Amino acid sequence: MKLGADHPGASSSVWLEPTKGQPPPNKTNMTSSNLSSRLAGAILVLLGCTLLSGAKWVGPGRGTGDFAFGQEAVLIAHPGVTAKNWSDSELSSILLGKTAKWKSGTKVVLFNLKDGDLHGSFSQRFTGKTASQYKIYWKKRVFTGKGKAPKTFRTESRMIDYVAKTPGAIGYISLATSKDPKVINGPKDGSPRVRVIKRN
Repeated sequence: MKLGADHPGASSSVWLEPTKGQPPPNKTNMTSSNLSSRLAGAILVLLGCTLLSGAKWVGPGRGTGDFAFGQEAVLIAHPGVTAKNWSDSELSSILLGKTAKWKSGTKVVLFNLKDGDLHGSFSQRFTGKTASQYKIYWKKRVFTGKGKAPKTFRTESRMIDYVAKTPGAIGYISLATSKDPKVINGPKDGSPRVRVIKRN
């Protein structure tokens, strides 16, 4: 079996010549335009599957423009933190350690979760950095003596417990968890254990 392109004067189109006794196949032109069309189609199929899988697009003003897979992060704070709404710039300054104290004078205490989908959602939505960029950022701040790395937890329940009992604390949980009154409110009188922070 020979490639038609090997024949002197053959065009750039490629086809297979049949072996003896086989009927000649149709000549299929594998031109650059055909390859481009097929490649574009494959990309569209993959993109469609990704969107159907539940990926969320983090658009301008909400992160870096990457896909944030998994859970959506919601900020929480100690009940003593009285401010209710913050702008993106104010939140970024707080979460990147650039704002050391709340307006009341209480020290800002930042808590994080271990690496995972929820931590990735938090870093993108509220700091404009990927999880890896956020980690590198804090390593540089610690190395240069500009700050202390946030304490990290493995579970949302631990995060909530520490935010609830630490004055000035701020952290994050999943959107689904934030809507569960049994998690947010205290077991005795129903008063909030933590405050859910909203963005302007």
